[in-house]
Amino acid sequence: MGEIASGKSTVARMMAEHGAVVANADEIGHRLLDDPAVKADIVDVFGEDVVDSRGHISRQALARQVFSDPSDRENLAKLEGILHPRILDKVREYAKTTRSGGHPILVIDAPLLLEAGWVTLCHRVIYVSSPDSFRRRWASERGWSEEELLRREAAQLPLELKRLRADLVVRNSGSLEDLRRQTVRLMALLVG
Repeated sequence: MGEIASGKSTVARMMAEHGAVVANADEIGHRLLDDPAVKADIVDVFGEDVVDSRGHISRQALARQVFSDPSDRENLAKLEGILHPRILDKVREYAKTTRSGGHPILVIDAPLLLEAGWVTLCHRVIYVSSPDSFRRRWASERGWSEEELLRREAAQLPLELKRLRADLVVRNSGSLEDLRRQTVRLMALLVG
């Protein structure tokens, strides 16, 4: 877990290079949007405005409804109520595969690890931190404005609370080589 656009998924990918299995909650959630039952549930709650011209859920339109007012968490709670149980089922499938395949580590790459209550599935919690200037740049590369980044952060638990819940902290200074070195040390510590 960690700050938005801090490099959490990059750290997870680097851990995968060293034998970890990664369950990326965002990717799972994006794939679930193509599931007819999920699409029907989302349309029931958010209306046809979230469906694009090809009949798919528009993540941008859905995000506008969910994150438009940071003080109104009702829409976010509704979306999480639809997606989180299904994502959790998929994460549990990853856990079974990890155990049965003899892999040493399952990484749950989830921005809302603490908020969703999935932290209880973890033996260790890793927090990825990065300077605000880097995070703003990386969020911009995703097509997000600074306001969008702030709206999304406001919808999550305070960063300090997340940091306090972490067992280990990775500091992403923007150097991939430094991040890779930290990840190698992290894997050695975790696999021990």
